[in-house]
Amino acid sequence: GVLANQASAVSNEVVAEREHEQMQAFGGKLQNQAQEDSQGTRRNALPRAQELLRQIADFNPGDTEQCQTLRLVLEEIRHAPEEDLESGDGQAVFDLCSVHVEA
Repeated sequence: GVLANQASAVSNEVVAEREHEQMQAFGGKLQNQAQEDSQGTRRNALPRAQELLRQIADFNPGDTEQCQTLRLVLEEIRHAPEEDLESGDGQAVFDLCSVHVEA
């Protein structure tokens, strides 16, 4: 009874410590992706641009909030690594931005 409860408590503490360490490591990876490298690029720039574009899927050029979101997309693209921009996903972001800018 008592020993089992103590063992369970210790086990829970170990699991909690491991989860905390994993979250710290994961958070560090996210932070590293958001940091610019020496060329001014960020690993998370293209995924962030894609996420923002999804928010303005039904783009209305008269909507100032959507126009601001489009400006944020363009800013993210500026920081995307070249290989990301040359990918199929990068080209799709360019194409959709062009449609929105021309609207």
